[in-house]
Amino acid sequence: MHMGAIALFVLATLISVVPFVMWLSRRRRGTLPAEAAEALEAFLNGGGHASAWDDFLSEPIDDPALEAIRIRCARLPVEFPPSEQGQYCNAAGAEVVRGYLRELSRQARERGST
Repeated sequence: MHMGAIALFVLATLISVVPFVMWLSRRRRGTLPAEAAEALEAFLNGGGHASAWDDFLSEPIDDPALEAIRIRCARLPVEFPPSEQGQYCNAAGAEVVRGYLRELSRQARERGST
């Protein structure tokens, strides 16, 4: 009888937790390329708040291309370790971000001209 109560408790817990976990795993942002570019630009210029950069890095993005940028940017400190204390990454890592900005700008121009 005691084991049955435990099994019932575990089952009830799983039934209520599983949908919530599934919802969390699907939760993604509908970030636009312009918004991603804004976050990258603010990072490079030192503008905005550190929390805005953290938000950009921490929440998955619906768009696969922007998600790839987000993931790469999150790995910059490992791939391009900072050369000075207080930096996020070194100059080569910042150049990667500049490359993404150039690509997003180019795509925006192409979309605007069609």
